[in-house]
Amino acid sequence: MITNDDPHAPDSRNYNLGKVALYGFEVNAEVYPIDGLTLMADYAYQEAKNRGDDWITSTVPYIPRHKLYLGMQYVVPVVKTKIDFGMTHIGKNYAQLPTNSKPTQKTLINSDYTIFDAKMGYVAVKNIFDKDYAPELGHPAPGRSFWFGVSAKF
Repeated sequence: MITNDDPHAPDSRNYNLGKVALYGFEVNAEVYPIDGLTLMADYAYQEAKNRGDDWITSTVPYIPRHKLYLGMQYVVPVVKTKIDFGMTHIGKNYAQLPTNSKPTQKTLINSDYTIFDAKMGYVAVKNIFDKDYAPELGHPAPGRSFWFGVSAKF
């Protein structure tokens, strides 16, 4: 697994963690309570451990332990338009850890975050509530955004 000792520093370098054990599980379900309505849930748990002998910590950066998705989709009967609504939660993870080249480097954590998205036909809204979050420390994600599409058949 390749990672970076300090992605925010101009003198940062990539390095190979060597032996990484990544394991976990994922479970998902869909239910159809009424005609046209689908409720979805997906949970993933993952554990990552650095098994190399020559590294300072066994923690692996950028691997969130918990991920959760809850969503619903409804198909409007007459016009067959799909309405989707979803919530994604990503758990905290380590953004920066001490390394062999920087053994006194501070440990920094990416906060957990939850975002909501919606789509109806060819119109989508991402990050509906305009949540401020950063999947990677120092690299904020976009705020609320709108997507429009068109479809044509020839």
